[in-house]
Amino acid sequence: MHRVTKNYLVYPFDELDEQGKSFAIGAHIEFEIELLNGNCFEHDEEAGPGWMVESIKEMEKMQTPWFLGEYIYEHYKEEIIATIKANNYLFFSDGRLIPTDLYPDERPITKRSIYDEICKALTDFEEGRLIIEDIANQWYTLLVKIQNNWECVITAQDD
Repeated sequence: MHRVTKNYLVYPFDELDEQGKSFAIGAHIEFEIELLNGNCFEHDEEAGPGWMVESIKEMEKMQTPWFLGEYIYEHYKEEIIATIKANNYLFFSDGRLIPTDLYPDERPITKRSIYDEICKALTDFEEGRLIIEDIANQWYTLLVKIQNNWECVITAQDD
């Protein structure tokens, strides 16, 4: 028997070049559209984020569903980037998302780490340190982290 180990260079979104970022954004848009079964004329307005619902409505109005991905890229690129960053996705240099089995093992989320992040977010809000968009992104990132680690959160470890 032989054991073969392969090393990969992977990058967070911010470390990709512009071509890689563009590919990653486009791929994520395709993923979001696929979540709605790719049929933008049959959708549930509660099924997706507000920007997706608005994009679908605009494409219905223009009767051009095939431009949905381009419309989202042009009008909601920053929202897509925020989602990618909040999920801490990792990419190959060309912008392709790495398979989940290649993600490095991370320390489980703890009661203390959740408590500290919530306290920081509340303090930032109460002291007016951030603009509304930054506060929204901070809370969104925290909620995504809790969602992604839900089983660890509900049985959080003591430090």
